[in-house]
Amino acid sequence: MLESLPSRTGTATRTRVARAHRAACRRATSERSERLVGARIELGNERLAAICVHAPNGSGNGWDKIHVLRALSGATQQLAGERLVIGGDFNEPRYFPGIVAVRSFAWTDEETWARRQNDAWTRKNAKGESETASRASWDDAVRWFFEPRSELRHAYWEHRETGSMEPTHWSRGASPERWFDHVFVSKRVHVRSSRYLHELNRHSGGPSDHSGFYVQLELLD
Repeated sequence: MLESLPSRTGTATRTRVARAHRAACRRATSERSERLVGARIELGNERLAAICVHAPNGSGNGWDKIHVLRALSGATQQLAGERLVIGGDFNEPRYFPGIVAVRSFAWTDEETWARRQNDAWTRKNAKGESETASRASWDDAVRWFFEPRSELRHAYWEHRETGSMEPTHWSRGASPERWFDHVFVSKRVHVRSSRYLHELNRHSGGPSDHSGFYVQLELLD
């Protein structure tokens, strides 16, 4: 959920997404149920570009997850200079072991990653088609959003220790906690407050298998 400050409120008008943005979304979601959905929002005289992402899980979709995330990073770069907010279910990373560090599902462990990061990693998509690339390329596509090179800021970290995170999804298995749901903002977008809505999660008796994310934003000049 996104909320602008009262001083910036107005009629929110959904318009067509930028041509390059729309094309990237289309490439990422061809023949898929997952989507990148974009809109331009007008609040009085202020404008904000917004993208909602649902990256597919990797266990049943393989490298399709990474194709979606790469399309999202491409759209982000093509919208450079605009006020931008990105949010949704990334189905990544696997976990956060400490400050800033992000561990994707391609990551192995601290002892073996240096020698295994360039291993060929074959995954099957929902159609049973195999695709192979290095573990490092998967990991890099995930880490891009969380690192300074993206020029994005994680909304949760704006008022908390960078690298801290709350689980937003619980899977089956011995280590069920997952950190999948994120909101990122660009320059000229100030995060006034943010919090995860865990009451919406089935883990807390709610209707969804993911927690919600409430963010209050201020648009800066």
